[in-house]
Amino acid sequence: MKGDLKQSAKTAVFLFLLLFVSSRIGLFLHEFVGHALCWTLLGGEIAGFKLFMFGGGWVRYVPGIGSGGLSEASVLLTDLAGLGIELLTGIGLYLVARYHRSGKVVRGLILSASTVLVVHSLWHLVIHTYYGSGDGRVLFHVLTGAMRDIFLWSVSGAAVIGAFFLSYTFSPEIRSWSIAVSGKRTAAVVLSGAIAAALAYGLLYLGEQALATDAFYAETNIPENIRLKEKERQFTYDAYQDRHGRAPDTEAREAIGRDLNRKYDHVPIGFPFGAMIAAALAAGFFRSRVTHRAIPPSTLMWHDIAALGLLSGGTAAMILLLNS
Repeated sequence: MKGDLKQSAKTAVFLFLLLFVSSRIGLFLHEFVGHALCWTLLGGEIAGFKLFMFGGGWVRYVPGIGSGGLSEASVLLTDLAGLGIELLTGIGLYLVARYHRSGKVVRGLILSASTVLVVHSLWHLVIHTYYGSGDGRVLFHVLTGAMRDIFLWSVSGAAVIGAFFLSYTFSPEIRSWSIAVSGKRTAAVVLSGAIAAALAYGLLYLGEQALATDAFYAETNIPENIRLKEKERQFTYDAYQDRHGRAPDTEAREAIGRDLNRKYDHVPIGFPFGAMIAAALAAGFFRSRVTHRAIPPSTLMWHDIAALGLLSGGTAAMILLLNS
């Protein structure tokens, strides 16, 4: 039992570091190769950027001098380029992992980055298109009615299937890090380590977001329905005053508010969608025990964790340097 706890702790630390580095690789690709490079190639200019240590980031882009302004299509392409580069890189890393063997740290990073980039890009696309915030704000207006519903259901399905498939494919590798120590209890050791790593990262992300005071980031992530609701609220107040010669009283404001809430409020999907992806990852993990070939044990050592820790420290230092 003591050996299991030690192995679970090692697995948790290693997976946490993998998650941190993988997500920051995705962040660099998303903001700089996706948004910044795409916008620059289209003739725009970059006015600023910020990267969060555990969350996302932003790039503020403006029309280039003499460009005459860039089209909505250019904005849409730039918005989607960040997610597109994540998805394509994740698929590319999957192919590398399938056909190339390497050391535990490098291979673990490839496996982790592949899963994080594919799942995150699809999750991000669904959430932001549904709410009309961030990278999905323009797409929210381009796709309307049934077309948007079909798109959201299709990408949601792809995200869940992708999470299951990647977990099913790579879980035997992760399990091999503990099987020599834990034997038949390997699944419990790996699963407890993965849950601990995910919870730790999630708490750090939530803490960072709670302490962040970034007006541009907050404004960018306001759902479009809230913007539309507030515009219509003001329009309705003005129309009421024109008809009645006075501003709406409390009762009229409440009635207007109820009508607008029915028209614009979203059903929250972030938590249930995240739970579906987590269930798909877990299902892939357990299904791989039954049908997937075994991989020879390769016990996770502290020097593996130390090497990944150094890489994580360098990644964190780079974020601080870029933000300074």
